[in-house]
Amino acid sequence: NSGSGKSTLLRTISGLAPSFYNGTLLGKILLDGLETAQLSRREIVKEVGIVFQNPESQLVMMNVEQEIVFGLENLGLPDKLMKRRVMEMSSSLGLSACLKDYVAELSGGQKQKVALAGVLAMHPGILLLDEPTSQLDPVAAEELLNIIRRLNEDNGTTIIMIEQCLERCYHLADRI
Repeated sequence: NSGSGKSTLLRTISGLAPSFYNGTLLGKILLDGLETAQLSRREIVKEVGIVFQNPESQLVMMNVEQEIVFGLENLGLPDKLMKRRVMEMSSSLGLSACLKDYVAELSGGQKQKVALAGVLAMHPGILLLDEPTSQLDPVAAEELLNIIRRLNEDNGTTIIMIEQCLERCYHLADRI
């Protein structure tokens, strides 16, 4: 249901609420047994990645490559590692041919993939997805869900996903 707090839940898990999105937190959010309220933003970002429903709200750089590398630069990773991760993410998400393309000129689905690539490049243990297929056609949505499934199965990444079209992803969930 719209307005029921799904996105707020993800923002709370990621530590964005109540620090960035104002509010009052009652209770505790634990990440590996530690309260997120006691962790620095940097500590949370190393473990939790979030992709918002509207990818344009988190895309800040001019081209695709700059966007994917942005979070890695903020983590202070070595250049060689950043280059390798950009190549890995762009290849696995089908973005290799558009690394120099302007983000503003991409389709909604491509922007969704770029936002996901930027988050995944940081290798989070927990991936939060707020309606990741909302801007995608059925074929692109299925492709994205397969990538997400592989992340979970192959890498052990915990995926917490909000989705309106449950029939698309119900079969992927081990908990609802």
